[in-house]
Amino acid sequence: LILLKNGVTSFKLKTNFYMAPMIAVTVSDDNGEFLKRKLEEEKRLENADLMIQHLPVSTTFEIPCFKVKSYVGLVRGGTVRSKHLGTDVFAKVQSGTIGGELKGYTKLLADAREEAIYRMKKDAHELGANGIVGMAFASSTIDVGAAEITAFGTAVVVEPSD
Repeated sequence: LILLKNGVTSFKLKTNFYMAPMIAVTVSDDNGEFLKRKLEEEKRLENADLMIQHLPVSTTFEIPCFKVKSYVGLVRGGTVRSKHLGTDVFAKVQSGTIGGELKGYTKLLADAREEAIYRMKKDAHELGANGIVGMAFASSTIDVGAAEITAFGTAVVVEPSD
């Protein structure tokens, strides 16, 4: 029995996957307000994530069909990725024998760029911006087999142009 806050408790029973799944019971004396607040918070986080995913980004200093109302400041997002042993072995064999694109590395870098963009958008959203202009990438080698990918740009507040 876990005390979540004054008057609200939760009981959870966990079992292994051969038996019944987790059973959760919540007891509340605040007319369900705690659960309502929890659901509202989850919905707010889902909405924020949706806004972050659809935040417009441009490599130029304007966003088509929008005008920049104000500049918020520098935003950035980055990730460090390392090579996977299986991918690395296959890439060495392929590059030494048949040549061509190393698809494992291509996917690794594409995923890293997408993560860096998402983190940059999240940074902009947290600053109150609704767009990013002048976006660019930078990369560097951290260690043998590890690379950093950084996305950066200028966070802006935009509004639809007339």
